[in-house]
Amino acid sequence: MKTTKQPRPTLIFDGDCPFCRKWVKRLQAVLHEEELTFRSLTEESILTDFPGISHESLLNSLHFIATDGSVKTGMDAIVAALSLKNVGKASRVLRLPGLREMSDAAYRVIAARRFRSEHRKEGCRGKNCTVRGAGLED
Repeated sequence: MKTTKQPRPTLIFDGDCPFCRKWVKRLQAVLHEEELTFRSLTEESILTDFPGISHESLLNSLHFIATDGSVKTGMDAIVAALSLKNVGKASRVLRLPGLREMSDAAYRVIAARRFRSEHRKEGCRGKNCTVRGAGLED
């Protein structure tokens, strides 16, 4: 997947998701705005700013957009973001055969269920709270 070139890497996350916001704050403590731009998929211009990336794709996983416009999603996006700092070297272990499959599977499970536990504790805001599979459509 590819989109437009960026002046610096960008991480797109679900700003309606309390779980996602909490982890982005942790990433922001390590990676500063000078190194990585953090954007919520809830921003009105997000789809026009990043053509070629669908809203559904953004709902399904975290997206890292490199300066050349290349896109990494899910666990690969996390590793790419952390690789901007020395801490990324340790996170690359998650890309080794065997661990890659396990970390990707864990990411998919967490992403699919991210609203279930956090919704009731902190409250989910916005239209993305009814994301497919979140179990909050009632």
